[in-house]
Parts: sequence; C-alpha cells; structure tokens
Amino acid sequence: MTSKSEGHVSFLAKSREQHLGTTQAPSPLLEIKKDSISLNQVIDLDPDLIDEWELVDRPVEEFGDLSELMNSIGHHGQSIPILVRQAPAGRFELIYGRRRLKICKDLGIQVKAFVRDLNDQDAYQQMVIENEHRQDISSWAKALSYKKVLDRGIFPSQASLAIHLGIDRSALTNILVYTRIPEPVSQAIGTFTKVGIHTARALLSLSEDKNNYEPLIALAPKIASGEMGAKKLVRAVAKARNPYTRNTGSAVFFNETGSKIFSLRRTTKGAVQILFPSDVVSRFSEDELKQRLASALM
Repeated sequence: MTSKSEGHVSFLAKSREQHLGTTQAPSPLLEIKKDSISLNQVIDLDPDLIDEWELVDRPVEEFGDLSELMNSIGHHGQSIPILVRQAPAGRFELIYGRRRLKICKDLGIQVKAFVRDLNDQDAYQQMVIENEHRQDISSWAKALSYKKVLDRGIFPSQASLAIHLGIDRSALTNILVYTRIPEPVSQAIGTFTKVGIHTARALLSLSEDKNNYEPLIALAPKIASGEMGAKKLVRAVAKARNPYTRNTGSAVFFNETGSKIFSLRRTTKGAVQILFPSDVVSRFSEDELKQRLASALM
C-alpha cells in the first residue's frame, strides 16, 4: 500500500515532469497565440515584458546570494526555463523563476520561458510544485503566500487549499500562525525569515496578553535574527515583566508556548506562595505540578 507521503511525492514528481520538457529552438514570435505553442515549447522573451505575479512565494529578502546563479547563466546560459502566462497588452505574468528572471534582466539577455494557459489555481499549484523542495524558502514566506490566495478567494477554504497543496489541514493551520501575530508585534520584527514556527507560536500565545507587547517589541531585533527560540523568548518576556525581587514580591512563570504555569507571591509576613491557575490544577496531579514547578525554576 502506498503511504500518503509517498503518494504526495509521486504527485509532485509527475507534475514536475508535466511542466519540464525538452528545450526547443527559441522563437522570434512577438505575438504568441495559445494554439500555436506546445506544452513543452520554450520561448525566448524580453524580461521587460514580464510582470511578477502578486502571489509569488519568494520574498526579495530570501533571494539569497545570486552570484553563483548569475555566473552559471552568464557563462553557460539558462538551463531551466521560467514559467509565465499571457497577460493583457502583450505582456506576461511570472508564475515561477523570479531569480532567473532578475538575473537575465540584469545581464541584458532574453529569458527562456514556458508559456502556459493557466487559471489562478493551476498557476499557484505549479508554483508550489516548483518550489516544494527548495530549502531556502521559509515557512514565513509560504504562510504569507497561503494567506494571499485565501484572502483573494482563489481557494474557497483552508481545506481546499490544503488539498491542492497535498498537505494536512492541520499542517496548513500550523504554518499560518505567522499571519495571526498582531500587527504591532509583527511590524516591529519585520522579516520572519529566521523565525522558526515554534517561536512564531510562542509569539502568538504571548501576544494574547497586550501587556506583553512592550517587551516583545523591545526584543524584536533578537527575534528577527533567530536568536530567540520559543523557550528563551518566553523566559525573556517573563523576566521583563516580572523580575522577582524583594521589592516587587511577585513573579509569573510561563511555559514554552507562552501559557501561564504558576505565579510566586511574597506575603506580608515574608512567606512565598505558589499559585497555580485553576485550569492547570484540574488537569495535572500533585506530582506533575511539582515537576512543572521544578522544571520552571531550573
């Protein structure tokens, strides 16, 4: 029996074969008729006639070092065509191949392209297939792209998008966590390329309490750099809000997702009280509460 993951890989491989074909001689056509182009025909196009699709999933911040690719195209030519579809007024819209297009434009040469008649859903699926195994596209970039197609109604629901992506709906919901972080916090951080999904989940959980906005915004540069993992972030926010000293007499401790575990409070007689939230007390045994306490204080 074929596993779900194997089926997904097979689907991607099959789809990749469908849109990668044998390179043919460049065509000097200025006007391209849909019926005159075969599925795998490659056309030479002027890069200045190609506009970027608004749903591209690779932000400029994630272009990486283009020098090696530029050197390869400059010396050996473009080996892998980009994918475009026709647009009004004799122009074209880029579906994938954003870096190759930029390099050809910078080099002042024509770009080799597949020209396909694609609706938005098919175009998006082709882009996802092309970029599926590229490790340099972050989860944040994918989340922004997924949100765009959902907001525009290209896919009617998360369930529909998940089916077209070939992933579980829970995985899609998980990655969309980047798009749910409140604007004041997300704007302060800026680019989330180096922010892992566990840290993003901690950010969202911490942001549910608006009193955490100030420390989160103060920590924004460290978060953006990838320096703050989920656990480290939670500790830093807790420390910023609740430095436990004899002067303040209290402190609140959170878990790695930003949820409150317990608080400490010094009484007027000098004793220290440990207070667990009622939902925590109802879910854990006494031994488990002791373990959580010991772990948090380590």
